[in-house]
Amino acid sequence: MASGTKPIEKWTARDFIVYLHDRHLEVYGIKYVANNRGMEARNLKTMVDEHGAPIVRDFIDACFAAKKPTSQWPAGTSALCFRICEIDTCRRYS
Repeated sequence: MASGTKPIEKWTARDFIVYLHDRHLEVYGIKYVANNRGMEARNLKTMVDEHGAPIVRDFIDACFAAKKPTSQWPAGTSALCFRICEIDTCRRYS
């Protein structure tokens, strides 16, 4: 896992993709699949650049805690996490 090889402050989009793969196997027991790997990497890079790697990891961990697998949606991509957290934020502050 990326966390064992370098400090979180130095994580890049590539490290987060490895983290997502590892967490999917650990939490859901399935492989991580992104519909568009380029878009996924760009989104993660933007998040790291704007918020810093520790916040991005906390965000991903919160998404794993909030996302409950179903037969139709057994896991999620970062795009799905964005949507889940966006909906939750809207509910909390509206």
